[in-house]
Amino acid sequence: MIIRRKERDFVTVVRGNLDFRICEKSPSGSYAEGETDRSEAWLMLGFSTDAKKAQALSALDPAAEIAKVRDAYSKLFENLYIHTPDAHLDEAFMHAYLNLSYAWAYPLGWIECIQHWPTMFHMEQTGAEEWAGRAARTRDTLLSQLAFMTENGCIIEIHLNHTARRDWGGDNHFFFREALHYIRMTGDLDFARRIEPYMEKILTQTFGEYDAVGTGVLAWHTQIGNQEDFESTPGHGAAPGSVGIQMLRELSALYGILAEAGDGDVTLYWEKAEKYADWSEYALKQWKKHIWRKDLGRSIWFKDDYGVEHLDTMYHGICYPILFDQVDSFDAQSSLDHLQHRMTGPEGEVFQSNHFGDHAYEAVPMWGMQAGSDMQPFATAAYARVGKPEQAIRPLQFVADRVCGPYQRGSFPETANEKRFGYFSPSAGVFAQGVIESIFGLDRDRINQTLTVSPCFPQSWDHAEICLSTLTMQYRKAEHGFTLTLHSDIPERKILRWRTELLKSATVAVTAVPMDFTVTCPPLAVCGEKLSLTVQGAELVGMMDRCGVFDETGAVRADLLDAYHSYGDFGLVNFARRTFAVQVRQAGVTVTVPVSVTVLPRYLFRAVWSAEDRAIRLHVTNRSTRDMATTLRLISGGIATKAPLTVPAGGEADTLIPFAGMPVPGRNRAQLCIPGVWSREITFDAPLDNTPEKLSCRRRCVFPMRRGGTWHTSLTMAVPSSTRMYSCNPYRIPLRWMD
Repeated sequence: MIIRRKERDFVTVVRGNLDFRICEKSPSGSYAEGETDRSEAWLMLGFSTDAKKAQALSALDPAAEIAKVRDAYSKLFENLYIHTPDAHLDEAFMHAYLNLSYAWAYPLGWIECIQHWPTMFHMEQTGAEEWAGRAARTRDTLLSQLAFMTENGCIIEIHLNHTARRDWGGDNHFFFREALHYIRMTGDLDFARRIEPYMEKILTQTFGEYDAVGTGVLAWHTQIGNQEDFESTPGHGAAPGSVGIQMLRELSALYGILAEAGDGDVTLYWEKAEKYADWSEYALKQWKKHIWRKDLGRSIWFKDDYGVEHLDTMYHGICYPILFDQVDSFDAQSSLDHLQHRMTGPEGEVFQSNHFGDHAYEAVPMWGMQAGSDMQPFATAAYARVGKPEQAIRPLQFVADRVCGPYQRGSFPETANEKRFGYFSPSAGVFAQGVIESIFGLDRDRINQTLTVSPCFPQSWDHAEICLSTLTMQYRKAEHGFTLTLHSDIPERKILRWRTELLKSATVAVTAVPMDFTVTCPPLAVCGEKLSLTVQGAELVGMMDRCGVFDETGAVRADLLDAYHSYGDFGLVNFARRTFAVQVRQAGVTVTVPVSVTVLPRYLFRAVWSAEDRAIRLHVTNRSTRDMATTLRLISGGIATKAPLTVPAGGEADTLIPFAGMPVPGRNRAQLCIPGVWSREITFDAPLDNTPEKLSCRRRCVFPMRRGGTWHTSLTMAVPSSTRMYSCNPYRIPLRWMD
């Protein structure tokens, strides 16, 4: 059966062991119906713009073609696999490469989603394919992107029909990252020379659009991460700024590579390498000036055009500076503490942020609390970079469990915590690369002829094995160390960097003797109070307090959380984590150990309106080590009232505060003053006085509303006839009362 459609050039030929009949007259158009009394049916479909070619494709033997596919994938996975104690991780690794294989469309790149979105998103697949021995795909993809680059230097998305458009802000920084990764992985200097004329143009477009006034810190709408990273950061952005710094460094590195190769204008190459290196250093200083919050030990989300700091952050605002070596080890530790305690779920899943928006579009500046499959490996990479194997593996395990579950059945969903199917090749690519480069810790640099091996295996793993196109590695845990066997088909210098517990000695055979000491610190600290920290088995020799946690007496600063009380008790938890470090010495070896605590306010106040007492019932928690005995003062509407207050150290107490007048229904505000202790605004809710005897009047509240060109009135409601009505809405609605 041959199908031709007027609106398309393709010819479809259908062949099978069915008896077909054509149904011409149908409300939905003509269609073909096939019937058979056989127990097994098969169809072969051939697609082509050439009818003869389509017929030839449909005439192929289905059994033979299936056998070819099975044979091809069997051969692929003979030399491409991992074996670990986590069966789901092993299986998901295989599924990742299956996804990348069927999503490949020569020479454009990879289809983002095979079901509904046939756009060539060339974001994170390339690194995984290079490790699989298919680096030619990376080269083809990157050159295709250059072919479709806009005149002003923007890398855009390509469609299967060889058209392109700009989605999500473009792919400029992806191109930089992928191009330099490919050059280092392959040593392809010809490719480096070929792309060099385009790189400055791409960089100029990026900074021209997103840093037009030359602050050095990028801030853009959506050109950051994947679709799941949707955010809007006017002014100075944490993640965009970090990416901009990295683009400058990558361009400097490219010119350095070309200069070292000795081809072309070597002097000019060195000058440009130095120029962009200096620019990157300036951009980094500006980023830290505007974005880094020293007391929190992490970046903020962004600083807007009015200079207002938006203090919460996104996962890539934490992970990118670590991956790009823009913060030192202490700042990396304090940043990741926030990621672990404020942006991580019970299965180790990392959320986009701890904002509440979820998978929102149109005018919503973030995706919120979704755990996207694409973001998990970036969190893994950040944890691995600072040597946290137990935390590093969990985001990948979270994705692997979903991929191997009954719902996804081998597909990579864009959003792993949503119950929807989806085959997203970027997620598959970045997952495979995360396993290879973060967990197995492989880093190849053919320019410098080095292979760095820096595994990040959990303590529970007694074995791990990986097989890639040009290398194999086996790990076996022993009683006091491990055996690591590495074979590479490429002549290169091997560098081993082991991420493990603190060691006081190690031999070439890697017999490890751990440092045996403990640092004990309570999980909670209280402002104004001293912290009980003990070190056993080693000597405490110093402390690093970069975040300014302690005052000159050694107590937690009493004003540590003052800048964040306006966020309320719920919001305060986002700013309560603090990190410092202690230096300990054992057997002549001095190490620095990070310590993180949750800091609590010294006092907690809860105010509730008591209608029976016509007063505010104030519940006070005293977390300090000193009794509180004082007279408090409440100011509301310009009228002050007083009440005694006694709360024992570490205890709780209630007190009634007379209230002048009547509170308004809903949220009320008042100023609470406790001499030498507290002077801040408190809030309490007062209900509408709706006792039966006061519901003597029914009123009709008329809201002028327009719907479908017609004005409507609505909402008849019972209100107390003797009660004054208050409107607290920020937007005034024309309102009138009618009997």
